[in-house]
Amino acid sequence: MTFLPIVERELRVASRRAGTYWVRTGVALAVIAIGSFMYLTSRRQSSAELGTMMFIVLAVIAGLFCLSAGARATSDCLSEEKRDGTLGLLFLTDLRGFDVVAGKLVAGSLNSFYGLIATLPMLAIPLLMGGVTAGEFWRIALVLLNTMFFSLSAGMIASALTKSARNAAGLCMFIVLFFTVLLPIMGAMLGSYSGWRSFSEICALPSPGLAFILGLTKGYTGHAAEFAASLIFTHVCSWLFLIASCVIVPRSWQDKAATVAQVRTRENWLRWSLGNSAQRMDYRRRLLDVNAFYWLASRSRIKPALIWGTLGLMGCGWLWCWFKWDRDWLDPMTYIVTAFLLNSTLKGWFAGEVCAQLAEDRRTGALELLLSTPLDVREVVHGQFLALCRQFLWPLVFVLVIELAFFVAGLRDNWIGRDTGFWIFLWASGLIILLTDLWALFYVGLWQSLTARNANRANSAAMVRIMALPWIVWGALSMIVTAISFSNSSFRLNGWFLILTWLFIGLAVNGLFGFSAMVKLHTQFRQVAMARYTPPVSLWKRMFGGKGS
Repeated sequence: MTFLPIVERELRVASRRAGTYWVRTGVALAVIAIGSFMYLTSRRQSSAELGTMMFIVLAVIAGLFCLSAGARATSDCLSEEKRDGTLGLLFLTDLRGFDVVAGKLVAGSLNSFYGLIATLPMLAIPLLMGGVTAGEFWRIALVLLNTMFFSLSAGMIASALTKSARNAAGLCMFIVLFFTVLLPIMGAMLGSYSGWRSFSEICALPSPGLAFILGLTKGYTGHAAEFAASLIFTHVCSWLFLIASCVIVPRSWQDKAATVAQVRTRENWLRWSLGNSAQRMDYRRRLLDVNAFYWLASRSRIKPALIWGTLGLMGCGWLWCWFKWDRDWLDPMTYIVTAFLLNSTLKGWFAGEVCAQLAEDRRTGALELLLSTPLDVREVVHGQFLALCRQFLWPLVFVLVIELAFFVAGLRDNWIGRDTGFWIFLWASGLIILLTDLWALFYVGLWQSLTARNANRANSAAMVRIMALPWIVWGALSMIVTAISFSNSSFRLNGWFLILTWLFIGLAVNGLFGFSAMVKLHTQFRQVAMARYTPPVSLWKRMFGGKGS
């Protein structure tokens, strides 16, 4: 028998996919564009300062790319096989757990690995500019590779433990965030209160962020042992995740009789999340009187509570930073970054919920049964809108109130000075983009949930179009204008131009994709929903909302 046969097969399949080559080319072009923009906008700095800044910024972007690799690439590779009922067929052969896990790991992580490899040459350019040593480059490269392996391994264990695509992606993100951010913060807080400094240092060791910080020259000097320990600790955790996946997978595909304790736990969970039988009956009656699909998409009562819990944790972290740094934390830049994080979290969660119900119903065939009822397309869309309002309306109002408080606090800050008009326009533009992004994500997410393979891919497609594409276009335009400004001394790039172009590009992208998806939903909903398989189409059509994704 061939050693790791699934790995060999997946590598052969990947070599025949055009996406294998386009992904690494696109990532390399994106990194080159970011580096070129930084170079053009910071030419007045010295070569060493520019090289250091460029290296750190590109390394941070690459680190975030690595941390998200597991949720994007491997979190659904095993759970998808469970949902389709094909995982058991693999174990009818002489394949073992590590064969399946290794094959799925390679198949899911190949594009992410190629994307990371494509960024390393750009990270080496600051070596020629000065300010970055060869040892610093190789340490950060090693940290990035180790971080990607850690994230991909977390995706594998999450996929082995769950069956739902969204639950697997959520569990993977929680594991990564717990080890990267939450565990070091908890250790620092407990260590500061108890006075046991070594405890906080131990809690920070599994974090890839610690190895990243120590890998830089200033952090590495005098802390080589801590850097090596953090790197090894994270690597060992990654292998433990993979070993656990190999043990769990052969035992997770079979339907086993639930024990009494498991049945009782399941009933308690359903009672807590959905209510008792009388509450469920009353809740169902009230929602069915409004819209049948509204009830279908709103059966869980804990979804709004999860959003409030996440916002509460973010608020606790913000207050802790305020308590730690006092007045230094109350800065206009802090307000802007906090508003950006709140808006991004809300929009990302919103996109996931938009795609979840229809994508799962289409995959299981329940959507075909749904369309055989008297429900029409407008009622389905309206029911999904009501379900999202129930989940996100009050959290959105809360976020808007918080951002209004930031806006008022910024007006009173001496840093604003005579730029009051710019400050008002900045926050007004952010509010407009937030609301229009949510509107566009609603229609684009619904359309992608009908055409994408699963909910995670629909979510990714909607977020790339609405949340990522405007920033890419804006960055490219800013880079071009910056290059022109150096040859034409009468023209200078300023904040007003940047915010105006950002607002215009965001509204244009939202209008283009949002209206296109809205028209297609109302004219092609039934035809696309009934088509279980769609022919592949070109990248251009996929980018601009064509069938098949």
